[in-house]
Amino acid sequence: MEQFIELHDTTLVSVTNTGHETQVELLAMLHRSPNDPEKHTVWLQLVILSLSVSKFTPPPADLPLWIADGFLRLNDVVHENVIPDIREFQGDIELAVVLVSSESWTVRADALQIKYVGEPKFLEKFPACPISSMDHNVVTVNIRHVTHCQSCLKQSVQVKYNYELS
Repeated sequence: MEQFIELHDTTLVSVTNTGHETQVELLAMLHRSPNDPEKHTVWLQLVILSLSVSKFTPPPADLPLWIADGFLRLNDVVHENVIPDIREFQGDIELAVVLVSSESWTVRADALQIKYVGEPKFLEKFPACPISSMDHNVVTVNIRHVTHCQSCLKQSVQVKYNYELS
């Protein structure tokens, strides 16, 4: 089964630095797919990134914050908005995120270990639309649904946003 962490919508919970190692705690949006990246499930799981730091910059003080965008660079390969399902990596590493507060944070390292903590919580099937059988003319849905539902995005939908994050 393929899986990856989507940086967008993941929460940067905390960052701890000991001088030689940085622990990055994420409440991660984990995408899982048997074979088809267009049809997968989305899970929420606590993930710890342990980085052997070569250059550390303190993160914003007001964590936790949602990640709006980012990338993980492993040597010369840039993974835009995702962290691939690797458990360990050694080489030239750069993790850069832009937070919803518009602040950015970057850490550079030469080793990375990814640890999944506890059991993941199921959130949704993607791109299954929970309102696909309803009238798409005027509906009330949450932000996550509108930005992730291909069925709604492909149709002209007049949407009243419900800002509850469920």
